[in-house]
Amino acid sequence: MRLVPIQLIPLCFAAMTLQAVVGCQTAQTQLNAETILMPEKGGDFRGIHMGDEPKAIKRNEQATSVYSMPDELIYRFEPKEIDSTWYEISYSFNLDGLNHIHLDVYPANEALFDHLMSDFQDYYQQRFGDGKTLSSHVEWRSLTEHGRLVTVSLSKGHGKENRSCIRLLFNESMQ
Repeated sequence: MRLVPIQLIPLCFAAMTLQAVVGCQTAQTQLNAETILMPEKGGDFRGIHMGDEPKAIKRNEQATSVYSMPDELIYRFEPKEIDSTWYEISYSFNLDGLNHIHLDVYPANEALFDHLMSDFQDYYQQRFGDGKTLSSHVEWRSLTEHGRLVTVSLSKGHGKENRSCIRLLFNESMQ
């Protein structure tokens, strides 16, 4: 049986509908802790190690810095998903290199906020063990890959324009 052009219309419509459904499912893939923290890159955080120099962070991050000073770099990651989730990372340095990382994640909605908060907590629970739950945050203390003592703190916060955010602080500790 040979198809004539009029008979191709339903087949084309079916193919386009299937492609749109698959495309939407891919575009709506939710963010999770690993898509932001990128553990596959190694390092302590997104392929970066505590003690790294600013030039190492500039080489490693795949975004343009929105603020750059000798003792601080700030990167903003705009949404690639169809939601409006975005996040900002601040790297701070002392004479020994990177010593503080501040991540604020601004989820698009409350459901994604709850999902990400739980996912970050699960991620660090698996990485560092049981965290210490305090009144406003969960805290982990551990050694980095290079033996530096760090404190990781996860909390709910209010950031830009008083919008709710997930706040992650990764800080080198002296004791």
